[in-house]
Amino acid sequence: MLKGIIKLSMNGIEISVLLLAFNRKDYVKFAIDSLGSQTLPSSNFEVIYISNFDNYDDYFLKKIENGQIFHPENPKWGHWLYLGIKNSRGKIITILDDDDLYAKIRLERIYNIFKLYNNDCIFYTNNYVLGLANNLPELISNDYKIHYFKEYNKKAFTELLNKNIFFNNSRTAITKTNWIDNLNLIRNTDAENYDTFIASLAYESKCKIIVDDAPLTFIRNTPNSLSKPSLNYLNKAIEMSDFILNNIAKSEELRAYIKYGKIYSNYLIHKLHKISCKKEKLTSKDVKLLLEIKGIKALYLILFNMLFCKG
Repeated sequence: MLKGIIKLSMNGIEISVLLLAFNRKDYVKFAIDSLGSQTLPSSNFEVIYISNFDNYDDYFLKKIENGQIFHPENPKWGHWLYLGIKNSRGKIITILDDDDLYAKIRLERIYNIFKLYNNDCIFYTNNYVLGLANNLPELISNDYKIHYFKEYNKKAFTELLNKNIFFNNSRTAITKTNWIDNLNLIRNTDAENYDTFIASLAYESKCKIIVDDAPLTFIRNTPNSLSKPSLNYLNKAIEMSDFILNNIAKSEELRAYIKYGKIYSNYLIHKLHKISCKKEKLTSKDVKLLLEIKGIKALYLILFNMLFCKG
């Protein structure tokens, strides 16, 4: 399973990047290039490359100074993260999906922000660019606003939704201690809606939530991302929502939002795949919260859930 370990420094590793590639081979080289060109000194971060193919192992070893490669037999996404976190040496864990890219200053900026808070639990997410190219435009200014959230209530939650914190793994970074405390939960999860899982975990752990306006992640519009979601994907997204509701979500606002996500997945199942959907049970409090935090979109889906779903 372990392919190679190279030039591992004994000290100084602050950030562990988990580079994850399942089946898709078209974009990995560009992801590796974006990690190899970071402005943060290479002695301060490591890359743990986890994939189910070995096509780019030699390229990775050439480009990355501190790196480990794993090819697990277990295809479950949560097992891959478990493996990466268990073998990581950094205090900060961040993820790069194989089809995404980091801006050159991303790791350095994360390092400087986290350094201000020492051992505090921190969940960080940065802004992003969507597109088809193989590189990010250079950032020539650091004049991007950073937002800090220390409250956990409906108002703060609505602001966080407006900042899109539940979208995309490659925008996030979190203190390792929060991962370690929840490794068994992580091990049992799948890839669909994993970004929602991470943000939910941070919210319920009462971590400091930091939202950075700097566009430090390039999210590629691949043919898969532009195609309609498969039935298997949507069913697994519903499973992940149930997992979050049963194991993580305690606050009323988060529980209502996760139920909203389930209804939306059921809506897509009904609309795209012409299959009857299962009705989601909503309390009056859920309905009130959803109307307050999601507005007209929530009203539409609440009515859909009542009128078209069974059970």
